[in-house]
Amino acid sequence: MPPVRSVIQGASFFRSAGQSGSRPLPGHPAILRLIKMVIEAAHKEGKWVGMCGEMAGDSTAIPLLLGLGLDEFSMSATSSLPARSQISKLSQSAMQELAAKALDMQTAAQVVGLVNSLQA
Repeated sequence: MPPVRSVIQGASFFRSAGQSGSRPLPGHPAILRLIKMVIEAAHKEGKWVGMCGEMAGDSTAIPLLLGLGLDEFSMSATSSLPARSQISKLSQSAMQELAAKALDMQTAAQVVGLVNSLQA
């Protein structure tokens, strides 16, 4: 049986879903909790988790995804170099603390504000 890989695809779905009415935005704590559950379940089984799509290359999402334990980021070529530069400047332990705070928030706006305060 071939090895099983864990990949979160469709981050673009989260982004587009967040643009219609009351559906959650990618930075919404509920979406972050969902991503965290996938990552933890995969890691428990010894699998890595990668994310494909716009969210993986989003400068606001990157610190959160790193803090949640995402193993691999896949994005467009134009996002790759800025994302690599950003990731190289982030501390894993600090991003874990950031993600933990974000998971306790109520709205996407609060999460974005938290991440923006880090980047200021």
